[in-house]
Amino acid sequence: MTAMEAYPRNTDASRSSNERDSNTHAIGFTERYKTHRLCIQNGVAVAAMKTPSGAEWPAEPFAPVWVVGAPPEIVKGHDGFLFAKESSKPYLLDWLVELHTFGPGEGSPAMGKPGVCDLAVSQP
Repeated sequence: MTAMEAYPRNTDASRSSNERDSNTHAIGFTERYKTHRLCIQNGVAVAAMKTPSGAEWPAEPFAPVWVVGAPPEIVKGHDGFLFAKESSKPYLLDWLVELHTFGPGEGSPAMGKPGVCDLAVSQP
């Protein structure tokens, strides 16, 4: 982290704020890097691809690296991240097993339609 670093002052304010944001936040807390979102559908967690806001590249459904966001209903922060906030059901663990077993392809029980999770739950 470069908290004392100065950022260029230019007319392109978005570039300056993107640089500052990238230097002061972990990749999972920077919206423009998030590629997928988890939500609960029919009692199980599914991931849906999302277009990162402000991204400077096209979304790739089979990219080797995903940055996945999940609401507290699925992940209880860092205090036992495999379990939901108010439940003993391991939504994240079950999703990871299904993703590993069935892959991320079309028809996988681990995947939902693109964008469906953006409307299903509130942002964490």
